[in-house]
Amino acid sequence: MLYITGTMKIDAPAFTGTPVHDKRSRNKLVLGAMGFLCGILVTSTGRFLADYHGPWGIRLGLVLAPWALVGLLAVFSRRLYQADELEALINRQALAFAFYAALFGLVVVHQLQSAGFVAVFAWTTPQLIMGMVLLMAAGILWSKRRYI
Repeated sequence: MLYITGTMKIDAPAFTGTPVHDKRSRNKLVLGAMGFLCGILVTSTGRFLADYHGPWGIRLGLVLAPWALVGLLAVFSRRLYQADELEALINRQALAFAFYAALFGLVVVHQLQSAGFVAVFAWTTPQLIMGMVLLMAAGILWSKRRYI
């Protein structure tokens, strides 16, 4: 410790020459993997419930069980990893990009279908989810281009 003018002390870290281990990247990867596994669990449960015709109590429990795990992941994720201001800004811009791209894309496709240029088809939930995931990834790449 250095003492300056006898009253102020400054903690100067020693230079060791070895880089500090980055736990943020590992924690972010762990959270991403856990979120991916929760998505697989929710999807698998939905597929199982499409063919299961048991009592309503069991069906309701099967619907709520994976979402309880997703809720626990959301609650404890702040302990494991918390985004800094720049990352929060990038995520917000990416979400805005994905929302507006999906909105305008759906409007354009609807207009093209109404005019007869595109065959009329119904969007399924998995198609919409995959589209939003891809648009979110594109939004993240688009908003990170400034900071790379």
